[in-house]
Amino acid sequence: MTPSHGRRVKLNPKPEPKNFSMNSHLSKAIRMNAPTQVNRRTFLRAAAALALAAAGKQCVNAGAEVVDAEPRSITSERICLSLRTLFTMVSDQQRAGRSVTETAAWLGGLERVDGYLLHEQHRDVILFGRKAPFQQCLHLDDLAVNIANVWGGQPAPYCSLDPSQGEVLALDRLFREIGLASSLDAQRKLFDRLKAMRRPQTVLVGGVPCSSRHAHVMIDSDYRLKKLCAGLETVPGVSSHLDRMLSLVEAEVRNHGRMPALGVSMARFWFHLAEGHPKFLMDEDIVMLDQCSVVVLTERQRATADGQRFDSGEDDPVGKAFAEEFSRAFPSLTSKVPVFAALENLFRLSALLRALHFKSDAERAGLSLGRQFDAYSLLAPRPMPPDLPGVTNGNEAFIPVQLGSRTGTLTVHPFVCGGVGMDMNLTDASWQKDTSESLRAFKLAALRRRPDHRALSWTIV
Repeated sequence: MTPSHGRRVKLNPKPEPKNFSMNSHLSKAIRMNAPTQVNRRTFLRAAAALALAAAGKQCVNAGAEVVDAEPRSITSERICLSLRTLFTMVSDQQRAGRSVTETAAWLGGLERVDGYLLHEQHRDVILFGRKAPFQQCLHLDDLAVNIANVWGGQPAPYCSLDPSQGEVLALDRLFREIGLASSLDAQRKLFDRLKAMRRPQTVLVGGVPCSSRHAHVMIDSDYRLKKLCAGLETVPGVSSHLDRMLSLVEAEVRNHGRMPALGVSMARFWFHLAEGHPKFLMDEDIVMLDQCSVVVLTERQRATADGQRFDSGEDDPVGKAFAEEFSRAFPSLTSKVPVFAALENLFRLSALLRALHFKSDAERAGLSLGRQFDAYSLLAPRPMPPDLPGVTNGNEAFIPVQLGSRTGTLTVHPFVCGGVGMDMNLTDASWQKDTSESLRAFKLAALRRRPDHRALSWTIV
């Protein structure tokens, strides 16, 4: 099935090595002075690390057209979408030389997919979920690349924005110079060099074509996460990783008169499903997502002498606290940040397609999904740059301190230099029988409301 316009893409991309990394560092110096006189030769220096990766602003424009504007319109209407009719409609339009209709391209208005049901009489699989205006919905391209991913046995979709090995080495050398600086002015000059570093971050996408809407949603979501983590943007209910680091440093100095022993390190933050998710409820010929929570995970990393990064296994309480708070806030953020809503919907779509494949339900219903998009051309391809310029964020926090008979100022320099993993494990334990009869009742209502067996979509209030 080949739509009539767009660029044909290979839906079996070569798997890329999975690598989600972020780099940033925090260094500070205490300028100590006697009660009435500043002693500029006395410094207490320590290095702490704030780990983060931040891509350049070009990432927003290069990705999916999902931007913060008006609040998303959410209704109580539920929509049903016939996959058999969709495939037939797109194929017929292609053979006639016509463009795919807007209704088919936006999956009839299906925004958030909740489940699927089988209609064996018409050899059909019907997706159902929440209805929304077209520009907020899942797209035919999303369905195509995810079906190709699941039935083609490809790696689960993922993305990353990574610093090069050379950049890691350059940052390491610069931080060593900062640690050896003999004065606050010298340190500031080195920090100015750090802030000026804007080396490209390599874009890695796997499991879906780089030019697909799915790929751009992942990259844009990763970028927004990094901006929030760095404090470049704010959302209700989430304190940035940078702010948490500053608070930790200040509390340690005020309460204990010492610098926290944080060391120089890196960390990674990435979107994933919560442990044990997805979970499904099922009844005869109907399956619904029960648990599919998107969370942020984190892990501290170190670098080898040649710039290779590895997971250190060390605890990172600041990063963990940020990741947990962000994960709790994520459901509410989907109504404020459209790209997060799009990412959540892609997680849900991927989970339900994997359920269809795991149970062989599509084949049981008489619908072969594996061959539907063998030669599909993306309707809305967007080029993905091979790399994006890094962005650094820096500011200074001056904290008055007193250590013994000396007083001075703690000068804190936080900096941000600049991953999504959709792998999920489905087992027989992922399904639970619905004993409430509500799924069965919904299935009967959905089939009764269908106008005729050729209908593409229909709503249920």
